[in-house]
Amino acid sequence: MTLPIEFQHTHSSDNTRIYVERINAEGPPKASVVVTPGFGEHIGRYHHVLKALSAAGYRVWGYDPRGHGQSGGRRSFIRSFSEYFDDLSAVLKLTKGASGKNSIPVVLLGHSQGGLIVGSYCMTQGNELAAAVLSAPAMRFAVEASGIKKLVGKAMSSVWPTLALPANIPAADLSHDPAVVARYESDPLVNKNVTARWYTEALAAQQKLLKGAQRVYVPILVLQGESDRVTDPVAARQLFERLGSEDKQFVGYKGLYHEILNEIERETVISDIIAWLDVRFAQK
Repeated sequence: MTLPIEFQHTHSSDNTRIYVERINAEGPPKASVVVTPGFGEHIGRYHHVLKALSAAGYRVWGYDPRGHGQSGGRRSFIRSFSEYFDDLSAVLKLTKGASGKNSIPVVLLGHSQGGLIVGSYCMTQGNELAAAVLSAPAMRFAVEASGIKKLVGKAMSSVWPTLALPANIPAADLSHDPAVVARYESDPLVNKNVTARWYTEALAAQQKLLKGAQRVYVPILVLQGESDRVTDPVAARQLFERLGSEDKQFVGYKGLYHEILNEIERETVISDIIAWLDVRFAQK
């Protein structure tokens, strides 16, 4: 039986409204899993992931970071990358409920930009977490912006930070599944622009995580499509090698594009995540 998705809102520390979804486990949950989607998209594109995790015995939370999907905030705009951490912290407070503390382990799962958010959060707030899963973490963009666009982005970050430019990510580079590509192209909640400040803040966050990855100690699983044309698979491997976790695993998927959770072989990827979690959280 598939349990229904519950919808609610919370607020980040600056009162930005954050859209949240939850699915309970049918029985006592093995752990809570909080899912952060990628840049420009929204949690609705991962309902199949939420449902699979719930069916496997996990209480699942998903949300739209500020400027994404059904959350508040200017589209694709942040003043500081740390604002995403505030959004995630607000969702984590929901997992604690009225008790004010987590009664079950909490796992973070982030895709692409969500992986960058989760990895960075683990670097400073890992003591709150039981484990993390990074799906194609956005550690370096596979195709660099043109010289002019980079120059404009960096120059405008301070003087016109909300300047929006096309991200120019071909939908066909996300997945081999034509249905996924078609839905992405027509999805009104998908934002296909970047702002100047987001660009410089994302670049800075990538460098900060690579330099400080040895401070990530939580058990961590890194998953990467080897034919990713959006984020650089080599950078994901570099991050993995630098992680300070004693319990870490890297899985590469030959031939898969960027959105491994929305690829034709997505059931295999999701099963790999559940199997990894079950080893650590299955009830004895």
